[in-house]
Amino acid sequence: MTYKKKTEHDIEEGASQKTLLATKLDYISKGVDDIRLDIKAQDVKLNNTIERLVKVEESTKSAHHRIDTLEYKGDEKYERKI
Repeated sequence: MTYKKKTEHDIEEGASQKTLLATKLDYISKGVDDIRLDIKAQDVKLNNTIERLVKVEESTKSAHHRIDTLEYKGDEKYERKI
């Protein structure tokens, strides 16, 4: 009778441990999923920023080119090459 009671107690304790472990694994899995979503959102933001930076660099290069090649001095137009 004592053996049966101890076995039932061990089974209950094992089931409790398995339930606790499964709960913790679910919690970790949800955390990993949240991290993945955050990383994807950051990747999209980074790509958008890179695209904007490239456009600004192209515009700046074009503006500098126009400034460096044409300058006006009074009524006289001359080219300055650097």
